[in-house]
Amino acid sequence: MSAAMLITLGGGALSALCYGAAAIGTVGGLLLMLSSQLPLFLVGLNQGARGALAAGGSGVLLTIVLAGLMAAGNYAIVDALPAFLLVRQAALRRRHPDGSIEWYPPGPIMVGLSLYAGLAFLAFMLLFAGSEGGLEGALRRSFAEIEDAIGFSPASPGAERMLDALVAIMPGLGASSWLLVTAANAALAQGVLVRLGHQLRPSPALVSYALPGWLAGAVAATAAAGLLLSGSLGFVGTNLCLILATPYFFSGLAVIHALAARNGARLGVLVLLYVTLGLVTLVLSWIAVLAMAALGLVDQIVGLRRRLLRAQGRPNRHWE
Repeated sequence: MSAAMLITLGGGALSALCYGAAAIGTVGGLLLMLSSQLPLFLVGLNQGARGALAAGGSGVLLTIVLAGLMAAGNYAIVDALPAFLLVRQAALRRRHPDGSIEWYPPGPIMVGLSLYAGLAFLAFMLLFAGSEGGLEGALRRSFAEIEDAIGFSPASPGAERMLDALVAIMPGLGASSWLLVTAANAALAQGVLVRLGHQLRPSPALVSYALPGWLAGAVAATAAAGLLLSGSLGFVGTNLCLILATPYFFSGLAVIHALAARNGARLGVLVLLYVTLGLVTLVLSWIAVLAMAALGLVDQIVGLRRRLLRAQGRPNRHWE
């Protein structure tokens, strides 16, 4: 067996073991589970889509052996298949007449992942369509069981209203969290490979991050559905809006990077940005993330970053 194949299979096995670490029930186990896609990206962003597919397949097989078919199916949907799809798109490239190579940009990749998450959410809606209250009702009953188990029932009316509000957006927040974790794992893997000189493609510049124009319309339409419709349709609209808006988080970061590029102390500004963002996110949770996504949406509408880049004489070239 070749060394490349051993690395591929080993990456898949390590990914499966990280995924199963959640069963430990500790903070360390949770962190390992959140990094379960990292080995897949390390393999895929070095070897390409075939490597990602082989690593993901070996991870699925090991998960079947260790935890059974249901756990393996969840691992395939949450980790293996999205990693393969991201690597497949990231490996696409085209050559321009001047001989330069343009790689598939990260913006459409994030949109594709958000659509994948949206379809998974709709699949869960169909799966729970036959139960009382659908997916929203199932989530509410799960929380009620937890309340009973820890002795918090009956809860106060204020606590019940807060819980209802949380349940109404929980699928969207969960999917958005998954999108951010997936992007973080891919970025970390790319950074490691670049440092080692084994990357499949160059790292894209965040300031060139661009999203298709139709996405803003989709976010607006789902937001309107969430605000104006009641019942299951409103529930679907609200959560799809959160999912589809997540790619704009990186647009917001790109605006900050473009602003920092005008400052001589660029590195210091960016370090301060990420430290501040991390602290604010810890305190305000999703409010900070949504605020950054809102900045990204505004950028697409009014062209903040485009003006900043033009002022610096830098092109904002992307795959259209």
